[in-house]
Amino acid sequence: VLKANGLEGKTINRYIPGFEYSDIDYDMNFQAEIAGSFEQPLMNLSIDVNKIKYENINLGYLLCNISYEKEMLYSRISFIDSTYNTGNPTLSLSGIVPVNLSFTPVEERFSEDKNLDLKIRSKDFNLSTFGNSIPNIKDQRGIVTGEVYIGGTAFNPEFSGNINVREGEFRASLNNLIYSYEADLGFRNNDLVINNLKVQNLEGSLRKGTINGNGIIEFNDFQVSLVNLDMKGDIALLGKTSKSTNPFLYGDLFIETNGDLNYRYE
Repeated sequence: VLKANGLEGKTINRYIPGFEYSDIDYDMNFQAEIAGSFEQPLMNLSIDVNKIKYENINLGYLLCNISYEKEMLYSRISFIDSTYNTGNPTLSLSGIVPVNLSFTPVEERFSEDKNLDLKIRSKDFNLSTFGNSIPNIKDQRGIVTGEVYIGGTAFNPEFSGNINVREGEFRASLNNLIYSYEADLGFRNNDLVINNLKVQNLEGSLRKGTINGNGIIEFNDFQVSLVNLDMKGDIALLGKTSKSTNPFLYGDLFIETNGDLNYRYE
């Protein structure tokens, strides 16, 4: 049995590539139990990441329980908001991953014929949890609800399910304007379908508009292979508050589509 309590995030981050200078702070408790043989080990792993903070904002807690037996990895990972309501996680990942974690050399770690069985569930997860970590976006918020299922094999996963975002809001760093948004997304044949995307001006501009869009984003080997979006409406791109981001480019800039505007990338 291996145990470690009270590990400081700042210390751990030093040994994680890309996180050496991260503003994310936390405390971690770790416990691992390993039994069985080198060829067929039995494992139970528990990780509690407590008091996660980003730029001194309390984000919540991450609770991980993982077990391994007979080439099957069983996982239950839950994100708990700052209220610490463990019975109602706002974001969770649970399910089974076929994998060979033998301590001896094996030909293939992941099975080519055994299917994944994973579920990602969100219940009123607030995007403000990410703090200001999203590029060109500040003060984002939005309530995410939905379920995404992952089947297929590790080499060819299959996604299905739906995601809904409501009460969304963000400040664009490039023009310092505040927008509201909502989205209805789904997976179809591993493609991300945008059933509805609505963005509106909220603050910072003289005129206020609304853009509605829908379309599809196709993937190939986990890379975006096609983006096909139809958009319609009007929106302000500059306002008086834009002066704070660029003193030479500000004022009132309001654009409107002439019917449906198609954006295609491949």
